[in-house]
Amino acid sequence: MIAQDYLRRIVLREPDQPGAFNVTLIETVAGACLERGLVVIVEGILDARRYGAVLARLAGRVEHPLFYAWNLSFEETTRRHAMRSQSSEFTATQMSTWYHGWQPLDFTS
Repeated sequence: MIAQDYLRRIVLREPDQPGAFNVTLIETVAGACLERGLVVIVEGILDARRYGAVLARLAGRVEHPLFYAWNLSFEETTRRHAMRSQSSEFTATQMSTWYHGWQPLDFTS
């Protein structure tokens, strides 16, 4: 499992913004795992505008790529966050800058 938050927040300590290195690192790590024949799960709040091209390239490297996403309202997202052990790490106000609503990928059916 390749966790976007872990690579971005812990390893790189960078904000989630256009052009951030974590996008490249996710693709590199996932690609290396796919080359070894591993099953790869890329997990996180992946803004389709920022991560869509990477996900499309990764999908093109496997025979049957699968994508799953939650279609949750911001209210439900904040409710679930309040129950997490990491709930004190960031606020609902901070989350509102990351929340982009439902974003279907344009290359999946």
